[in-house]
Amino acid sequence: ACGMQASLTKLAWRSGIVGDALGRVLILWSIPLLISLISLVWLRNCALWDGIVFYLEIALPSALLGGAFGAAFSMLFHSRRTSSLVFAVFWVLTLVLSLLPGYTNPQLFTYGWQYGFFPGLVWDEALELSNAYLIFRVENFVWLAFVVSIPIAIGSTSSLLKRAGIPAALALAACWMFSQNDGFHITSSHARVEHSLSRVSRPAHGCVVHYDSASLTAEEIEQVNADIRWYLYDVRQRFLLRDTSSPINIYIYPSAESLNDLVGTRAASIAKPWLGELHIAKGNLHSLKHELTHVLLREKAAWPFYASWSTGLTEGAAMSVEPEFDGIYSIDEHAAWILQLHYASGVKPVMAFSGFASNASTKSYVLAGSFSRYLLRTYGAEHFNHVYLWLDFEKEYGKPIDMSVICVPTKA
Repeated sequence: ACGMQASLTKLAWRSGIVGDALGRVLILWSIPLLISLISLVWLRNCALWDGIVFYLEIALPSALLGGAFGAAFSMLFHSRRTSSLVFAVFWVLTLVLSLLPGYTNPQLFTYGWQYGFFPGLVWDEALELSNAYLIFRVENFVWLAFVVSIPIAIGSTSSLLKRAGIPAALALAACWMFSQNDGFHITSSHARVEHSLSRVSRPAHGCVVHYDSASLTAEEIEQVNADIRWYLYDVRQRFLLRDTSSPINIYIYPSAESLNDLVGTRAASIAKPWLGELHIAKGNLHSLKHELTHVLLREKAAWPFYASWSTGLTEGAAMSVEPEFDGIYSIDEHAAWILQLHYASGVKPVMAFSGFASNASTKSYVLAGSFSRYLLRTYGAEHFNHVYLWLDFEKEYGKPIDMSVICVPTKA
């Protein structure tokens, strides 16, 4: 009777901890939703229902999981300070681990229990949650059940075998689901991508093209190979690049949908200089030289992304190698018209990350590209490569960036 009473007391204590944690979580979770709904009095939102659905599907599970994990650590460590510290370490560690696939794999998207789904730093017209998200959330709750089962097992008076059975079974289930993340499309590894793009071509030393044989004919892949050889030579000459030994992997997807499934974007082509690779749909091969420039310029950049810390210089360098912007006019001519029509007062704003991202892409890319071409043409590649890495315009060019001008031709 005493043992049963003690078990009931522990159960009530644990239920109280969980109930209190989840109650606080739901209150905090509801505040942004209420503010958004109240703001509709002043702000119109044509996607209100979509926003509510996403908030329920993403924010609610994340909030509940956070509260439940916190309650589990409170049960495991009776000291509030210890449980808070362990939970903080757990939160940071699992966040970093959740973001790693976006760095080490071809994919842009990542899944994390704290934020649900992150599509990557690209823009597409529609954001959709697939079955992978549902499976990922199931996996989250299996891991939660495992963590909760540990303090329950420790406090149990059953035999060691019985106490360890449930946590062990939950740990095995969670580990099995984690090992199947590639198959569930929660991750997209190089092995998965290369299984889909199973044909290989080698246009130059250290350069490998991965493609689907059904999407490119022998003549088309030969033309691609010829283009790549020219791009490699031309870009290396423009920027005085000497590294010809680092591997380059080019993944050509048969369609935008295939690119979206494996990488996570329909509209954009993607370069990952730190991995020495780029991902592009067959329909976007016109931007192959642009993306290849990002990869080659890793030689002049630094860890962890091997690109300039200025988005304007990163994209401007790649834009500068393109002879025409739209097939009719040069990038310099478009930049001249932007300035003459007062759509921009200069290039300084777009050379900063916030300015580049906040302006229309046509304006940012054009101005950054024309300015980079001007720097290369006027001062040479050596100075440009130094500023690409260190961002010290005044040291390299003898004047701050706001005193620079773009010398561009005009057309009547």
